[in-house]
Amino acid sequence: TEATSTRLNDTDFEAWCIGAQYGLSGQSLWPPVYKCTQCPNPKTLRQHNSLCEVTLFTLRNGPRPTFAGHLSCPECLTQFYPNYYTFGGSRMYYEGIPDIIQVSKHHYIEKALAELLITQMVMAWTSATNGAQIYNQLFCSSTSSLAPEHVWDAFIVYSLIKDSISQGTLLIVPDGGEQKHRFDQAMSE
Repeated sequence: TEATSTRLNDTDFEAWCIGAQYGLSGQSLWPPVYKCTQCPNPKTLRQHNSLCEVTLFTLRNGPRPTFAGHLSCPECLTQFYPNYYTFGGSRMYYEGIPDIIQVSKHHYIEKALAELLITQMVMAWTSATNGAQIYNQLFCSSTSSLAPEHVWDAFIVYSLIKDSISQGTLLIVPDGGEQKHRFDQAMSE
């Protein structure tokens, strides 16, 4: 489903911020599957740990505190996250471009915001640093700032998933190592 396109009013915004203090959120992030896609006899997935506090950078409402969960298969031990699943040292992204893109362990960007930032970079030659600074100036959040690395990761993940779709394949990258090197091999192919 598409991310909501309505801007939060002051009451909704205040409720979202207060709710985060109590483990509540207007939107929690979960894997798009509830049964294992790797087992011959799909098992129902189980919640792995408690929810992780994350920041969701939105186009209309700025950065939002929220929560992300991940599930695991009790049989094959595949781990399922909101954007991808991991098994055997590989990270496999789900089919299609997700509505929310994970750009670091605790940061996600809405697809609409990623598309805006990518368009600025390609069409107006806006750097990742300036794209992040423009966003941060617009939303002046003391809780979380969009970093240039988040912009670059959104650009890379979005572009590689789009390329994989055009080739009829899934994006598969190493699960370990540093985020800045995770996509090197996929970009060279």
